[in-house]
Amino acid sequence: MSIIMIYILVILLIAQLFIIYYAEGRNYLSISFFATAFFLISAVFYFIGMGLFQSDLLVKTVFLIYGSLVILTLGELIGQKTRFKVLSCNTEKLYIVKHRDISMITVIMMMIFIYRFLDLYLYSLEIGNTGGIFHTISVTRLDYAMGVYKTRLPFYFLFTVGTLMSEMIAYFFIYIFMNNLVIGKRKELKLLLPVGGYAVILIALTERTSYIKLFTAFVIAYMLTIYKKQGAVRRRRLNKKIKRTVAGFGIMFGVFFFGYGIFTRGDKDGLSLFELLIAYIGAPLYGLNKMFENPLPSYSLFGYYTMSGVYRVLNIFGFDFRISHTHLPMFEYGHLLTSNIYTSLALPLMDYGVTITILSRFFWGFLGGVIQKRMITSALINVWDFVLFILMVLLFYCGLMAFCADRYKEIFLSPTTLIKYTIFAWLTIKFTVRYKVIEIRRGGEEA
Repeated sequence: MSIIMIYILVILLIAQLFIIYYAEGRNYLSISFFATAFFLISAVFYFIGMGLFQSDLLVKTVFLIYGSLVILTLGELIGQKTRFKVLSCNTEKLYIVKHRDISMITVIMMMIFIYRFLDLYLYSLEIGNTGGIFHTISVTRLDYAMGVYKTRLPFYFLFTVGTLMSEMIAYFFIYIFMNNLVIGKRKELKLLLPVGGYAVILIALTERTSYIKLFTAFVIAYMLTIYKKQGAVRRRRLNKKIKRTVAGFGIMFGVFFFGYGIFTRGDKDGLSLFELLIAYIGAPLYGLNKMFENPLPSYSLFGYYTMSGVYRVLNIFGFDFRISHTHLPMFEYGHLLTSNIYTSLALPLMDYGVTITILSRFFWGFLGGVIQKRMITSALINVWDFVLFILMVLLFYCGLMAFCADRYKEIFLSPTTLIKYTIFAWLTIKFTVRYKVIEIRRGGEEA
């Protein structure tokens, strides 16, 4: 069995990581660095799982992955050349939120959780609830993806709006918690109460990947405030601290995420921990291989697989476009193991071909580079700055998930989702969160 191409991919990705690190000024706060690192992890797991896959990667697969990451890096480097007004070196910002407001927001979030959990319980009665709550959550998650699940309680629209607001508020509190911790050395755990409230809501929503968004928000907020505080002068020393902190946080999150996945999948799959890790991390590369060998059906509709969000909105206004399914077909590997994860490159490949798929990564890199430069060099005071922080988190989340899923098309090629994370986010932070900004001088004195 040949292992030449997977070996070449691992070497190329390691080299690419060093190129990104030094080209971007020893900066870990990079979408291309995140994306390349996680593709590398996926490639390593594929190599480890060669006994299950029994197949080397295709040359086209290696070219598509590496080419897309190179173009992503190029777009990000050019985006970082954008000029913005530099932060004042004399003052820094702290954010103050009253205890009463934090408590009220948290209580409302818990009410949303109770409402959703009751709805989930009623659904579990209909499907029998024979496997316990975790089995019910797993089944419900799949029914959501297939469009089968229907709400059982009235006023569900208010719950949906409340959940969206809770997500935006959670991102806001993550940033100000990290900012006050890094800038002001204030460990204000009360600021994490709304984050915990939203995390509890996610249990009833059956959305495991939303926890990855929260994890990404913590990492980005931490790294962003570190770099804003110290600048590039001490970046080498800072990077050692960042690596230790992020690695520790990542290990804890990994244990939680995969442990939660094992419980919600139940015992019906009979997967070992090794097989579960291969299924999540290594199998996407095999899926991309299979996409080259057995492509999905092609349609004349432009962007059928990647622009379903656009066509769904157009259908509201009387059009009748065919909408692609979000649940992709399963493929087999190993001893009858299955997966339906194809990396973020598979659907663009079906719609646009290899060349345009690679070139499209330039846009995501450029957008990420511009927002990153804006966030590092500017003070977050007005509401739009926090909206940009949310968009930055989403771009890094897309980069982090690029090895296994196409989150770009779900977020940035969906008009309704973009409205949710821009206009709706602005309205939520503007009118539901009252906060005060305090300027402090470098020596710790209030300005």
